[in-house]
Amino acid sequence: MSAGRFPLLRRTLVLAAGQSAMTLVEFLAVILLVRFLAPEIWTVVALTLTVYLTAVGIGGLNIQEGIYFFYGKVDGPRRRGVVLQTAAMLATSGLIVGGLVLAARPWLGGVTDQAAPLLPWIALTVLLELPSTCTPQALVAAERPGWASVYGTAMSGLKVVCLSTPLLLGHGLMEAAQGLAAYAALRLCVSVYLLAKTMPPGPLRIDLRLAWEQLVYTAPLALSIGSTVLNRHADKWIVAA
Repeated sequence: MSAGRFPLLRRTLVLAAGQSAMTLVEFLAVILLVRFLAPEIWTVVALTLTVYLTAVGIGGLNIQEGIYFFYGKVDGPRRRGVVLQTAAMLATSGLIVGGLVLAARPWLGGVTDQAAPLLPWIALTVLLELPSTCTPQALVAAERPGWASVYGTAMSGLKVVCLSTPLLLGHGLMEAAQGLAAYAALRLCVSVYLLAKTMPPGPLRIDLRLAWEQLVYTAPLALSIGSTVLNRHADKWIVAA
């Protein structure tokens, strides 16, 4: 789609609106949970969510941000492969980070007994969610910023519903963790469908040289984001321990 058919200003506003809606939905969800959950339950939920958010934030390595550059660098038939190998790298990172989540039990301090059974579901959530984190970037690169905005907002809403509903209905923490894993599975399915609809036809193969270029290209941003995420949550882990 040409710039004349979808002006830059309109594209920017659409993406900004989507980001704002995602932030608002998640902020309202936190307020809702704090208001209705008992303090001891919220403590476990909050700590578990920091583990989840840190795993997703660091595990992505921001490889997906390289799609904007590499999607335009290759010809049309190879673009589907760029998105595929980006998702594959994110899935590999998800396996590694998921293992680290399972190893986090000794660091959860006094809430270990309540939080430890949730960690396998959190690890599964991270594994399922990370490959789909490249979807908004792929949609924008394919000149579908409106789809990217709607996708991000819808997935934020779905996450809130899947996580909050079991808790607000009086179910336990295990059901909430399972709801979060269900959200990640649904998100992955939606991502596969959208990418299959929007990506240009081409071979589905991994280009190892290009994959290495993607890692090198995103490494500085990955280090910056990783340190920011750790700084944001490390104090909570120290207090819990």
